[in-house]
Amino acid sequence: MIILIGYITVSCIERYYLTEQSDLSSRIVVEALITDQDTIQKVILSRTSSPDHPKITPLTGCRVSVADINDNEYILNEQSEEPGVYEGAVHESSLYTGNKFRLNFITPSGDEYLSEYEELLPCPPVDSLYYEVQSIPTTDPAVTVDGVQFNLDFKAPEDYGRYYRIQVDETWEYHSTWPITMYWAGKLYYNLLDFSLYTCYKTIPVDDIFVLSTTGFNENSYKKYRLHFVDDHTQRLLYKYSLLVKQYSLSEEAFYYWEELDRNSQESGGLLDRQPALVKSNVTNTRNPDEIVLGYFGVSSVRTRRFVFSDFKGLTFSDLIYCQARKLEERLSEYGPEEWPIYLVYFQDPVTEARVLGIANPDCFDCTLRGGTTEKPSYWDEK
Repeated sequence: MIILIGYITVSCIERYYLTEQSDLSSRIVVEALITDQDTIQKVILSRTSSPDHPKITPLTGCRVSVADINDNEYILNEQSEEPGVYEGAVHESSLYTGNKFRLNFITPSGDEYLSEYEELLPCPPVDSLYYEVQSIPTTDPAVTVDGVQFNLDFKAPEDYGRYYRIQVDETWEYHSTWPITMYWAGKLYYNLLDFSLYTCYKTIPVDDIFVLSTTGFNENSYKKYRLHFVDDHTQRLLYKYSLLVKQYSLSEEAFYYWEELDRNSQESGGLLDRQPALVKSNVTNTRNPDEIVLGYFGVSSVRTRRFVFSDFKGLTFSDLIYCQARKLEERLSEYGPEEWPIYLVYFQDPVTEARVLGIANPDCFDCTLRGGTTEKPSYWDEK
């Protein structure tokens, strides 16, 4: 089998397994989305790799362009610091509703690939987003998981399209277990009260695929569209939580592509698990239409809106796990420079109940070691 690892424009890792009938040649992967919000457009080209040595293999040295129905052609140049990444500007005069675009690229071997035309359809503003506190059942009938279910209301004019994709980036505040009061780095630094690494903010994309259609509805609207669920077993909802909602207009063909991709991921249990089928691309080899190409060339209008939440009432956060210090058993001088700084904290020994000097993992004091940054987002204190 051949395995693909790539980003596929949903900002998460996607894995494909080719069917047994497929040969073992690698497949071209296309990651491309032209939007009316981007000055510089990007196309990422790569190849699938062996399951024995999975990796992203950039497809370099291609001639890549995007053209519209008015024969305006825009060249995308490969970035020297990012092999397989092609960028270029599409003039804003071409990014109007109703215009259609297609992708063209030629590989160093001379194979030419061409996408179907995709139309730039209008996209309405993001309407409203809200949450409900819920208890989710588990495989154990006696155990439920408390958390928050986020929902979106969607509304568009009747003359707009009926197909859309939603992408969500989440940001949350989290804290270290302790501020830095004492540490060893060749000598002992103490009597500190350093909160500089105590509070962090982390942003990641929600790796679910959200697509909605209003076809068959009396109105071009959708009430209470379910987004993602966040439990209260981590600090994600403890202090403040923000969602950046990105709403994309889709053609009917693009909608069914994303819907099938979503269905595959749900049937397999997750985007990182085995997918039961390949999803048909809109990109083909002009000389060999039967060649399997992965990914999709999309064109979308985009509208974004940020939401900030705090004080989630009804959540107890009773299952939060905090760092536990352990008694310092070695001399500090026995720790080499590669282990510095060694953070120390006083804690109550659970056996003797005496106040003793303890040690804990660095990420219990330095919140950046858990993937975030100490830089507060500019919107964090807005109401």
